[in-house]
Amino acid sequence: MIEGETYFDRAADNDMRAKIASEREALEKLDVNRPPAHADTARVPTERREERGHDDTVDTDGGIDR
Repeated sequence: MIEGETYFDRAADNDMRAKIASEREALEKLDVNRPPAHADTARVPTERREERGHDDTVDTDGGIDR
């Protein structure tokens, strides 16, 4: 306690840890977290990055156009 205000309580911390553990267990059991039923399940295609033009030449004259 600091100036009459509780900043940390072991009993409350233990209760919170138990609550978080049970919530985590419930979330891990959701269907979303299960592996696909078949190995040949189609994957969702990922978005390809937009191909941008890129000049691979090196500017050796310090940017001076001649």
